[in-house]
Amino acid sequence: MLDSGVSLLQTLEVSVEGDVPERLREAVLFVGEAVRSGSTLSAALAEHVDVFPPTVRGMVRAGERSGTLDEVALQTAEHLHAGVPLPAAGKGSAKTTSVGEPAPDADGAGAWEAAIRRLDEMLLAALDAGATDLPLQPGRSESRARMRVDGVLRAAGVISSTDHLRYVNWLKARAGLALPRRAEPNRGAARLRLGQHDRRCRVSTYPTLYGEAVALRFHRAVDPAVEALEQPDALAPLGLRADQAAIVDLLLRQPNGILLVAGPAGSGRTTMLHCLARAVAGRGAAVFAVEEAVEAELPGIRQVKLEPELGLDIVNALRAANRQDPALLVLGVPPDEGAWPLVVEMANTGHYVMLPWQAQDAAAALLEATRAIGDPVLAAGTLVGATAQRLVRRPCPACAAERELTDLERDQVPAGHPLLQCPLTVESRGCEECGYSGTAGRYAIFETARVEGHVRRQMSGDSTGEALRLRLREAGVSSLRWEALLRVAAQQLTVTEALRATPADGAGTV
Repeated sequence: MLDSGVSLLQTLEVSVEGDVPERLREAVLFVGEAVRSGSTLSAALAEHVDVFPPTVRGMVRAGERSGTLDEVALQTAEHLHAGVPLPAAGKGSAKTTSVGEPAPDADGAGAWEAAIRRLDEMLLAALDAGATDLPLQPGRSESRARMRVDGVLRAAGVISSTDHLRYVNWLKARAGLALPRRAEPNRGAARLRLGQHDRRCRVSTYPTLYGEAVALRFHRAVDPAVEALEQPDALAPLGLRADQAAIVDLLLRQPNGILLVAGPAGSGRTTMLHCLARAVAGRGAAVFAVEEAVEAELPGIRQVKLEPELGLDIVNALRAANRQDPALLVLGVPPDEGAWPLVVEMANTGHYVMLPWQAQDAAAALLEATRAIGDPVLAAGTLVGATAQRLVRRPCPACAAERELTDLERDQVPAGHPLLQCPLTVESRGCEECGYSGTAGRYAIFETARVEGHVRRQMSGDSTGEALRLRLREAGVSSLRWEALLRVAAQQLTVTEALRATPADGAGTV
């Protein structure tokens, strides 16, 4: 209701229309009149502590302080309207206090607000450290927070069980999630404004033995695809080598087909898809994106958020997008079994489709997609190419030192690789400047493959991963391991990181 332009007070008052307790109705109407007379919402609620539990009052006070009052009030109004219990501020995830019950602790709102200040401090510390994720994991007597920086989890603090419940309630309210739904996973999005940071984040919860765990994924302050708007080359933010950029440019000029963007979770596939979509949109083509969660708003691209509960699943979204005649359709999630026939049909009737795929390398992605399509000949004619990628950690320049490769490391370098001719590589031992991590940010390395000639003929038959990789190498496609070791030879990467982040050549055979 708030999003449609209805005022905050009207939202709260409409929420108690119908069959609700008279005491609750009177309290809400009193709150409305008090706010219209100049009172703050938190002060008005405090006049009816017998109706509004400490959790509600604490959330409102924290919302006033952080500038997110509308989000919190909307959650409160929805619960009032539905007549469902609101979460209490006490210990344990099962304990709740319904609106209308006496508040067990008249001072609970202040404790609740203090807890949210501690949460804000934790979030700010994570953002200042450049974290991409912040999971909160409940335990028997306390919870533990960790932050992921440069792909590695670090301790971020210990949280009391009481504070953990408050943190979960607050984050769910910010993300528009139903507070009482504790027995099933939930997922939403929120916007954080802390210190100098203004960031979007994905909030996901899941039930555990000791309560709800919550994980935050911080999206980049400026998505690379949006940065590309300022550059003549939309692919520049990816950091592709010149020959790889030329292959990707050829792939983007295909009139139709399916392009796979492969890699494990957290390898930057969404960033890659966004940049590719921007490159196509920059040429004047109509681009649609179908996503589970809109992580970044992309100018010039029509983005659709999947809402399966409302009937907008991937199949219905594809059908609706198809009627808009897009030149490019970007999927934020791989097609399920029911969606694959429609995706293949669109790719063979004049549309270009890009989608993510969780696979070790380009060969594995192509073969797994072929099996999902079900017909090797049809798949070989529909799939136009695949990219695979990894995020690797850049060595800290302040503590990087040269050293020789060990015999064991040399044994893992492919024959004929330029690294074997390099006498020295670098290793970072950690220092105060990098927080003793030895790293200074991350960048991506890529494998880029086109489906043509011998590669297409190999895919049309009963191919194996090993045979397809051999065809790709013959076609000049470097493996991820080869690419990483090139960066080692240039002293842009440690050999330890290269071997950790990339699969050995021939690994992951499908």
